[in-house]
Amino acid sequence: MARSKVGLASTPKGQAAKAKMIVPAKAMALLDKVGGTDKDVALIGRVDNQILMSCANVVISSTLIEGSFPKYEDIIPTDYNKKLTLSTEAALSAVRRSALLTSEESRGIKLSISKDSLVFSGRAPEAGDAEIKMAVDYKGEPIEIGFNPQYLIDVLRVIKTPEFELELGQQDTPGLIKSGANFLYVLMPINLS
Repeated sequence: MARSKVGLASTPKGQAAKAKMIVPAKAMALLDKVGGTDKDVALIGRVDNQILMSCANVVISSTLIEGSFPKYEDIIPTDYNKKLTLSTEAALSAVRRSALLTSEESRGIKLSISKDSLVFSGRAPEAGDAEIKMAVDYKGEPIEIGFNPQYLIDVLRVIKTPEFELELGQQDTPGLIKSGANFLYVLMPINLS
C-alpha cells in the first residue's frame, strides 16, 4: 500500500464544493506524467461517475471507483522504535545486488540491523549467498526482517529525495518507508524460515 499526496490549488470559499471520490491509480499516474510544471494548475471536475482532469493542455477522463476508501490510517503503525535514515541510492543498489541471489524457494531478502550496521542478504541454494553491508546510525535493538526485494525496488525507484526513513517494529509487523512530508509506503514482511 502506498500513499502520496498531490498538491492542489485552493479556491475561494464557496466557489467549489467538497468532493470525496476514489480515482483509479492509472488515471493519477497519467496526470502525473503529463502534469507539466509545479506552477501549472490542474482543473478537476466530476460528472456522475466520471472525473475530468485538465493540466498542461491535456484532458484526462476516467471512471471513478465506486464505494468508500478504507480507513487506511488505522493500519499504519505509529509506535515504531527502530528508525534509520538511509541513502536512497545506496539502499536501492544493495537491494538489487542482494536480490540477484534469490530463488523461487528463497524469494526474499533479509535485512539484519544491529548497532551501526545494516546487512542486506540474499540466498539461492544453487548459486550461493550475497551479503551487502552498510554503515548506519542505529543504536536500537537488533532485528532481522525479510522483505520481497521487488517491493523494495519498486518504492526506492520512485523516491525523489536522496534519503528516506525506514521504521520497523518487530520482524512480523509491516515496515514503513517515509520520504519527505507526503510520502509513506507500508511494506509487509515475509517469513524467511
